[in-house]
Parts: sequence; structure tokens; C-alpha cells
Amino acid sequence: MLSPDWKSYFVLLSLWSDPEYWARRIRRKWNRLVRGAPAPGGASIGPGAHARSVRPGTAAAATPPAKHPANRPPSDLPVDLVYLWVSGQDPAHREKRNYWLQRHGLDPVVFNPDVRYVEDDELKYSLRSAELFLPWIRRVFLVTDNQVPEWLDRANPRVRVVDHTEFVSEPEWLPTFNSKAIAAQLHNIEELSEHFLCCNDDTFFGAPCQPEDFFAVLPDGRVTMKVMLSESDDDWIIPAHWIEHDPLARLWMAGWNNLKVTLEARRPWRKVRHLSIHQAEAMTRSALRDTAQKFASDYRRTCASRFRNKDDINFIALTNYRCLAAKTAVRGMLPHRVFARESDLDAYTRAELPTLFCVNGGPDETELTRERALQRLFPEPSSFERVRAPAARRETPPLASERAP
Repeated sequence: MLSPDWKSYFVLLSLWSDPEYWARRIRRKWNRLVRGAPAPGGASIGPGAHARSVRPGTAAAATPPAKHPANRPPSDLPVDLVYLWVSGQDPAHREKRNYWLQRHGLDPVVFNPDVRYVEDDELKYSLRSAELFLPWIRRVFLVTDNQVPEWLDRANPRVRVVDHTEFVSEPEWLPTFNSKAIAAQLHNIEELSEHFLCCNDDTFFGAPCQPEDFFAVLPDGRVTMKVMLSESDDDWIIPAHWIEHDPLARLWMAGWNNLKVTLEARRPWRKVRHLSIHQAEAMTRSALRDTAQKFASDYRRTCASRFRNKDDINFIALTNYRCLAAKTAVRGMLPHRVFARESDLDAYTRAELPTLFCVNGGPDETELTRERALQRLFPEPSSFERVRAPAARRETPPLASERAP
């Protein structure tokens, strides 16, 4: 169990001194006492808990958000799609993780759980959803640690596999098993477009999207990202020591505590309150690079962490908050939801899916004996998949009555 540190108490003090936090508490208590129900967005705090509720069959699930033509980026804006991907079941990768875990003397339950690295072909279905609903994406960059999905068509000119060795700045930072360290260095990838979407393999697209859903034009003509912060009352950054019985969730929240402290210690009047939604996130290389330079010591410390650490900073989120404060980014939102298990998708048709969604858990035991929900929703192979050669046709001998005399 991670012991609380001063950053967790800093967050507690920040909450107690925040009028908006108390307004939220009063509103929730009013809902419970008068209406007999919690405030909307009642997912509990924890990794992947943040979700906008979208029920199947509702208009919110199927209706795309309103467009804003005045804020629309150029139709030919190059936008790339970046995935962070790992196959944790690979024996070589698991052996490497265990070696470095023992070398650093870390608790495997907290710092090396299989759930963080498990791979159930979600990437294949995520790419199917991206090709279906984001046909304007220029290229796909698959960031891996000397791994390639066996089904991936590497001959496709629109896909590029990027090994960690190609963009991690310092050789001594490798190997790394820390997604925050990897994401912090994405601006170093050669050929990556200035504007890109950053995804995990468990994030999907459920409805048609346009570049203006993720990017906007500033008054000076620059195209910047739209930042999607959760609007749920349950998705505030809270002291990590409030999470008592889930070490993974506690470590995850400790990272957000570190982000809040880093920004509020410089400008206490600018509160950092909300978590970002766990979906595809828009980013620009120049903004991420600038954040890495402005927060050089935090950047080096995060990148040097082989495993996720309570002192790491999510540089994608840090860049988002910095740019919002500097008015070089704007707020955005799309209908979204986090599903705890893939079987939770059983109630949905493709037309009812939220625009963005995440599946935290892979197929459960019951799905091993029937069609996967993701296969049902996205059955058509994408151009990123290798075409399997048809099975050899077996000649059937003619019947006796058909044989030539």
C-alpha cells in the first residue's frame, strides 16, 4: 500500500479552499436528501471510472454533436492517429518486465499487474472503428516495444510501427513499461504530423467524427486541440490517500495529485479540478514539446521511470491544462462512456454507441464461447489487417455414376 505523502495533503487543502468543491458537495447532498438520488454521473472514482452516461436507444447515443463552422479547421488538415500498444502475454516481454521489477525492488501487485499489459485484440477493433468513422486520418503510428500484432499489414503505407528506441531521448531510459513516460515523448517521433490523436488500444470510435470535433481554429489562425475534461461530479482530482482499498487506483490518482501540485504551486488561483476523459485525446507536437522544455526536470524524472510511479506526470494532461490557461487550446466534448467489461456492449447496436468509448476489461469467460461484442459491432476487417490466404480447396472425387466409362 502506498503511504500518503505531502502532495496528497496539498490536494486536500486545495479542495477545502475551493468554493466550487463545496458547491459540488452541497449539490450532491441536496440530490440525495431531496430527490433521493445522487447527482448525475455517478460512477465511482477510480481508473477508467470517468464516464458520461449514454443509454442505448437514446438520442444522445446516436446524435453527433453540433458543428461550429467558424471554428472549423481546414478540410485537408493532416491528422495522425497514435496508439500506445503492448502485448503483455508475450513471454519475452513478461520476462523483461519481471527482470526490471526485481532489479528495482518494486511490488508486482502495484507496479506490474498483468491487467495493465493484457492484450485481447482490442487494437484490431479500434482500428476498424477508426477507419469506419475517421476516414480523414492520414496515418496510423503504432508505438510498441519490439512487438508487432500478427494480424497487422505492415505493407500498408498508412501504418507505421514505431519502436521505443526510435524516439525515446536517452538510452538509459529503456526499456520502459510506463505509458506516461512513453506518451511524454511522442513529439520526438519522426514523420508524425503536427496535429494528432493519442489513443490506447482500449479506446474506440462509435460514430462519425470530423477534425473539428478534436481541433479548433484560434483567432490568430492557428489550429489547436480541443481539450475534453470530465464534467462529472465524481471525476474531480481527490487526495490519493482517500482511495484505501485499491492500490492501482491509488497510484493512478497519485499521478493526478502530482499534476495538480505542479500547476497550482505556481499559480494557486488557477485550480486544476477535473480528470480528463479516458478516450482519444487531441494533441499537437509543438505544444507537447514546449511543455517538455518548460517542465524539464519533471519531464526527465517521468521519462526515467521504467514503471508507473506516484511522482510521474501525465504530460498529455499537463499540456492540456497549460494550453487552456494560456488560451492556446479550447474546451471540447463528445458523447462518451467507459464500459467496465466488453459484455456491457451487448445491449448496444452500432447506431447506439457513444461517439467515443473505452472498454476497460476484455472478453469475459462467457464471451470465449460466443461471438465477441466488438466483433459483432465491427465485423468488417480494416485495410490495416492482413488478408488471409483462402484455405486450399480439397478436390472431391467424382461419384461412381459420374465417372467416365
